[in-house]
Amino acid sequence: MKELEYITDDTQYGIKITDDLIDNIISICDMSNRKETGGILIGYYSSDQKWAHITLATRPTKDSKHSFCTFFRGVWGLMHLLDNEWEKNGCYYIGEWHYHPRALPIPSPKDIKQMMLFSRDLQLKCPEPILLIVGGDSTGWSHSLHLIVQNNVLNMQLK
Repeated sequence: MKELEYITDDTQYGIKITDDLIDNIISICDMSNRKETGGILIGYYSSDQKWAHITLATRPTKDSKHSFCTFFRGVWGLMHLLDNEWEKNGCYYIGEWHYHPRALPIPSPKDIKQMMLFSRDLQLKCPEPILLIVGGDSTGWSHSLHLIVQNNVLNMQLK
Protein backbone atom coordinates (compact mmCIF):
# COMPACT_ATOMS: atom_id res chain seq x y z
CA MET A 1 0.00 0.00 0.00
CA LYS A 2 1.56 3.22 -1.18
CA GLU A 3 0.47 6.65 0.01
CA LEU A 4 0.03 9.13 -2.82
CA GLU A 5 0.35 12.87 -2.26
CA TYR A 6 -1.41 15.46 -4.39
CA ILE A 7 -0.69 19.18 -4.01
CA THR A 8 -1.95 22.47 -5.38
CA ASP A 9 0.28 24.38 -7.78
CA ASP A 10 1.17 26.84 -5.02
CA THR A 11 1.87 23.91 -2.62
CA GLN A 12 -0.47 25.50 -0.06
CA TYR A 13 -2.80 22.47 0.18
CA GLY A 14 -2.36 18.74 -0.16
CA ILE A 15 -4.35 15.53 -0.19
CA LYS A 16 -3.07 12.10 0.84
CA ILE A 17 -4.73 8.89 -0.32
CA THR A 18 -3.46 5.32 -0.72
CA ASP A 19 -3.21 3.61 -4.07
CA ASP A 20 -5.28 0.75 -2.55
CA LEU A 21 -8.15 3.15 -1.89
CA ILE A 22 -8.01 4.46 -5.46
CA ASP A 23 -7.94 0.85 -6.71
CA ASN A 24 -11.05 0.09 -4.62
CA ILE A 25 -12.87 3.07 -6.12
CA ILE A 26 -11.87 1.97 -9.63
CA SER A 27 -13.16 -1.53 -8.85
CA ILE A 28 -16.55 -0.06 -7.92
CA CYS A 29 -16.53 1.89 -11.19
CA ASP A 30 -15.63 -1.22 -13.17
CA MET A 31 -18.64 -3.06 -11.70
CA SER A 32 -21.05 -0.22 -12.53
CA ASN A 33 -21.83 -1.48 -16.06
CA ARG A 34 -20.62 1.83 -17.50
CA LYS A 35 -23.15 3.80 -15.48
CA GLU A 36 -22.11 6.74 -13.36
CA THR A 37 -21.61 5.87 -9.71
CA GLY A 38 -20.03 7.41 -6.65
CA GLY A 39 -19.93 7.90 -2.94
CA ILE A 40 -18.48 10.05 -0.20
CA LEU A 41 -14.93 10.53 1.01
CA ILE A 42 -14.16 10.21 4.70
CA GLY A 43 -10.96 11.24 6.44
CA TYR A 44 -9.37 13.98 8.49
CA TYR A 45 -7.16 17.06 8.20
CA SER A 46 -3.67 17.68 9.54
CA SER A 47 -3.41 19.93 12.59
CA ASP A 48 -2.43 22.90 10.39
CA GLN A 49 -5.47 22.21 8.11
CA LYS A 50 -3.20 22.11 5.02
CA TRP A 51 -3.32 18.34 4.33
CA ALA A 52 -6.42 16.20 3.95
CA HIS A 53 -6.04 12.48 4.56
CA ILE A 54 -8.65 10.37 2.76
CA THR A 55 -9.09 7.13 4.70
CA LEU A 56 -12.34 5.72 3.27
CA ALA A 57 -14.47 6.01 0.15
CA THR A 58 -17.97 4.60 0.36
CA ARG A 59 -19.82 2.57 -2.21
CA PRO A 60 -23.00 4.11 -3.59
CA THR A 61 -25.84 3.81 -1.09
CA LYS A 62 -28.84 1.67 -1.96
CA ASP A 63 -30.97 4.78 -2.54
CA SER A 64 -28.50 6.20 -5.10
CA LYS A 65 -29.66 6.65 -8.71
CA HIS A 66 -27.39 5.63 -11.62
CA SER A 67 -27.62 6.21 -15.35
CA PHE A 68 -25.19 6.40 -18.25
CA CYS A 69 -24.79 10.16 -17.89
CA THR A 70 -25.96 11.11 -14.38
CA PHE A 71 -25.52 10.01 -10.80
CA PHE A 72 -27.51 11.03 -7.75
CA ARG A 73 -25.85 9.96 -4.52
CA GLY A 74 -28.31 8.76 -1.92
CA VAL A 75 -27.92 9.07 1.82
CA TRP A 76 -29.13 5.74 3.20
CA GLY A 77 -26.86 4.60 6.04
CA LEU A 78 -24.34 7.42 5.71
CA MET A 79 -25.11 9.14 9.03
CA HIS A 80 -24.60 5.87 10.90
CA LEU A 81 -21.32 5.26 9.07
CA LEU A 82 -20.11 8.82 9.68
CA ASP A 83 -21.02 8.60 13.36
CA ASN A 84 -19.05 5.34 13.66
CA GLU A 85 -16.03 6.72 11.80
CA TRP A 86 -15.99 9.78 14.04
CA GLU A 87 -16.32 7.73 17.22
CA LYS A 88 -13.74 5.06 16.29
CA ASN A 89 -11.22 6.95 14.16
CA GLY A 90 -11.87 10.68 14.49
CA CYS A 91 -12.73 10.78 10.77
CA TYR A 92 -15.55 12.68 9.08
CA TYR A 93 -17.03 13.71 5.73
CA ILE A 94 -14.46 15.50 3.56
CA GLY A 95 -15.88 15.21 0.05
CA GLU A 96 -17.32 13.23 -2.82
CA TRP A 97 -16.16 10.87 -5.53
CA HIS A 98 -17.86 9.76 -8.73
CA TYR A 99 -17.27 8.09 -12.06
CA HIS A 100 -17.42 9.48 -15.60
CA PRO A 101 -17.73 6.34 -17.78
CA ARG A 102 -15.67 6.37 -20.96
CA ALA A 103 -14.72 10.00 -20.35
CA LEU A 104 -11.93 12.08 -18.90
CA PRO A 105 -12.00 12.75 -15.16
CA ILE A 106 -12.75 16.43 -15.62
CA PRO A 107 -15.37 18.11 -13.41
CA SER A 108 -18.43 19.20 -15.35
CA PRO A 109 -20.10 22.55 -14.65
CA LYS A 110 -22.79 20.56 -12.80
CA ASP A 111 -20.10 18.85 -10.66
CA ILE A 112 -18.55 22.20 -9.76
CA LYS A 113 -21.91 23.77 -8.95
CA GLN A 114 -22.80 20.85 -6.67
CA MET A 115 -19.46 21.01 -4.85
CA MET A 116 -19.85 24.77 -4.36
CA LEU A 117 -23.28 24.10 -2.79
CA PHE A 118 -21.74 21.45 -0.53
CA SER A 119 -19.03 23.89 0.57
CA ARG A 120 -21.74 26.29 1.79
CA ASP A 121 -23.96 23.61 3.40
CA LEU A 122 -23.66 24.22 7.14
CA GLN A 123 -24.96 20.72 7.95
CA LEU A 124 -22.03 19.10 6.11
CA LYS A 125 -19.50 21.21 8.04
CA CYS A 126 -17.09 20.92 5.10
CA PRO A 127 -16.26 24.38 3.72
CA GLU A 128 -13.41 22.98 1.56
CA PRO A 129 -14.68 19.70 0.09
CA ILE A 130 -12.62 17.36 -2.07
CA LEU A 131 -13.87 16.00 -5.38
CA LEU A 132 -12.28 12.82 -6.76
CA ILE A 133 -13.35 11.84 -10.28
CA VAL A 134 -12.55 8.57 -12.03
CA GLY A 135 -12.72 8.45 -15.81
CA GLY A 136 -12.31 5.82 -18.49
CA ASP A 137 -13.11 2.14 -18.47
CA SER A 138 -11.37 -1.23 -18.18
CA THR A 139 -9.18 -0.40 -21.20
CA GLY A 140 -7.70 2.55 -19.30
CA TRP A 141 -8.49 4.31 -16.05
CA SER A 142 -7.58 7.80 -14.89
CA HIS A 143 -8.54 9.96 -11.95
CA SER A 144 -8.30 13.53 -10.78
CA LEU A 145 -8.54 15.30 -7.43
CA HIS A 146 -9.94 18.78 -6.88
CA LEU A 147 -10.27 20.96 -3.80
CA ILE A 148 -12.95 23.63 -3.45
CA VAL A 149 -11.56 26.66 -1.58
CA GLN A 150 -13.51 29.91 -1.28
CA ASN A 151 -15.59 29.27 -4.44
CA ASN A 152 -12.50 28.27 -6.45
CA VAL A 153 -11.74 24.84 -7.84
CA LEU A 154 -8.09 23.94 -7.23
CA ASN A 155 -6.72 21.09 -9.31
CA MET A 156 -4.40 18.78 -7.41
CA GLN A 157 -1.23 17.39 -8.99
CA LEU A 158 0.54 14.18 -7.99
CA LYS A 159 3.66 15.15 -6.03
